[in-house]
Order: sequence, then structure tokens, then C-alpha cells
Amino acid sequence: MLEKLAVEQQKRIQAILLDVPRELLEKRMTGRRHCPVCGEIYNIYFRPAKIDNVCDLHPEIPLNHRADDNPETVQARLATYEEQTRPLLEYYQAAKILHVVDGTREPEAIYRDIENMIASER
Repeated sequence: MLEKLAVEQQKRIQAILLDVPRELLEKRMTGRRHCPVCGEIYNIYFRPAKIDNVCDLHPEIPLNHRADDNPETVQARLATYEEQTRPLLEYYQAAKILHVVDGTREPEAIYRDIENMIASER
């Protein structure tokens, strides 16, 4: 259906995979914390708050941890991804429209890569 829609709109499908090792994904998800006041995002492994579990900008506010960012739920989400998304990746790779981006780098570098991929396909 997506391919049919793309043809109707005279567009090309581009599939982009942000490639990140499973262990890193687990740490990114289970380590997430955020300030309920300003929305600042922290990660206990990669970007911890200066004082454990309190916002750097609002030191009187404890950080929130999503209930579903626990190891069991994260494992289930990643298993669902493998089961439901992996076949799509294989399909797009066979169609030669899958672009793989190293998702372990800084967000700005990842964004630039994606932006360049899209621009070069126009």
C-alpha cells in the first residue's frame, strides 16, 4: 500500500535504519529520566544529572522514570521489533532502498547523514 501511495504521489520510498547494538538500546531506554517541569532529558548511563535523580535546572524536582522503561518491557519491545520490523528491513534491503545509519553517534551527526541521504535522492 505504501508503494502504491508513493507511485500515486510521484514519490520514492526511502527506508532508513538507525543501526544501534541491542545492548546500547537497552541502556538508552532503561536509563532514561526526564524533568516533569522543563522536559530536560537525562540518562543514568550516558548523561546523568549532576545530582542523582534531580534536574540540573530544577534541583527541587525529582526526575521521572517511565514505568515501561524497565528491563522486562524493553526486552519485550525489542523482541516485537525483531519479529515485526526485521522482515521489512530485509524487504527494503532486497529492493535496494534501505539506507543504514550508524545510530551510535551524536544526534547531530546522525541527522546530517539522514539529511544528506534524502537530499541526494531528490
